[in-house]
Amino acid sequence: MSSIIRFAIVVFCFLLTVFCKKPLNKVDLKLLRLGMFFTVIADLCLIILDYRIIGVSLFCIVQIIYIARYDMGYFRSALKILPIALFTLLIVYLLLNYFNYDVDFLIFLSLFYGVCILSGLYTSVKAIRKGKYPYPNSKLVLYGIILFICCDINVALSYMGVLDNLTFNLIWVFYLPSQFLLSISGYKFNLD
Repeated sequence: MSSIIRFAIVVFCFLLTVFCKKPLNKVDLKLLRLGMFFTVIADLCLIILDYRIIGVSLFCIVQIIYIARYDMGYFRSALKILPIALFTLLIVYLLLNYFNYDVDFLIFLSLFYGVCILSGLYTSVKAIRKGKYPYPNSKLVLYGIILFICCDINVALSYMGVLDNLTFNLIWVFYLPSQFLLSISGYKFNLD
């Protein structure tokens, strides 16, 4: 599958949120749209332009938006915790480079992204347990974030050169369904 087709699928998922006529609720849909918009820009940077640092930075923003979507109370806590995590990782990165350990900035940024997406997973599970999302939205959110994490595990493995061809293909096997599930998780379903 070419990069253009993959990117087009992500844009399509964003458009699903734009043209949603019956949202679960308006605030949830606005945050979902914002997250999907930043996902499109991040993928533009990663898939088409090969601007990895900007792309990963934007995916950090996506996960922070999703944290707000799932739980505004935890989002306020995350606004205190995430800068501390970012600062700590930055200090470690600077110290390692100061002592002549040549550490790629992308690794540092990816570690911070890992903190963000795991916080997003925690927040989504917490929101589902509290009943914020009815069925099937709760399943769409949960499966979407789990597939997103599976994708990111394969991105990391691919970056490290572990089973490069397999992990590269698995990235898309997990990523595209994750985006589709997340994009429709803001819809209000009539199951009556």
